[in-house]
Amino acid sequence: MLNDILSRWARRRAASLHRLPSSGGDSSHMASGRSGQAADTIWQSILRWIPGEVDPWGAASPPPHQRSDNMPAARAEFEACLHGLDSERISELQRCIRRSRSLRDLWHLRTWLYTEVARSFSQAEAELRLHALQPFFQGQAKLRADAAATAQPRH
Repeated sequence: MLNDILSRWARRRAASLHRLPSSGGDSSHMASGRSGQAADTIWQSILRWIPGEVDPWGAASPPPHQRSDNMPAARAEFEACLHGLDSERISELQRCIRRSRSLRDLWHLRTWLYTEVARSFSQAEAELRLHALQPFFQGQAKLRADAAATAQPRH
């Protein structure tokens, strides 16, 4: 989060420096060796080394593998997996399911769902219920497998 804020600040700062009127003989504009721009502070130089996201606030549409065209169906299936469970923890899990904005959010709720079903019924029942959720995450699993295969060094 802090990285996102700092990256955004650095981009705004850099954009405002580009808009400054350049004065012909001002030595502060020539200190960095680049004509027309002011010298960077140490802070700005450090920020340049920090990797930032292209869109830290998520304003652009998500990548194709993260699009949530079937979010209502995924939420409904998650809630169906909670059938027969009733407690304060289950109510909190239901709220988290309803607030989820992407399949990635739901992916992270799977372990909580598994834990609650296994506590109330059995591990076998929890596995059966989670198996019903697999079609929603088939694309993500394939992408993770592809990424892992490309990340391994070749000999």
